[in-house]
Amino acid sequence: MATCGQLVDGLQAGIKTADVENVKRVIVDLSQTSFLDSGGISALIQGRKAADRQSVEYRVTGATGMVRRVLAITGVLPFLNGS
Repeated sequence: MATCGQLVDGLQAGIKTADVENVKRVIVDLSQTSFLDSGGISALIQGRKAADRQSVEYRVTGATGMVRRVLAITGVLPFLNGS
């Protein structure tokens, strides 16, 4: 189980690495995620904003069940996927 802080740290590290290594895309795979609260949503949004600042493509994939429902109900899924 990852905490919100671990998610934020992981996303920021991935985006910094992408920038340094000239990677153009960060994909966040939520296929193994069964729970997502406001802290997790905030972390995903922070990751999206950091990717935008670095001109790195950012996609959230694999969200199913309750996680997908939470992202859809809150209206953040299109933003997280750049739509």
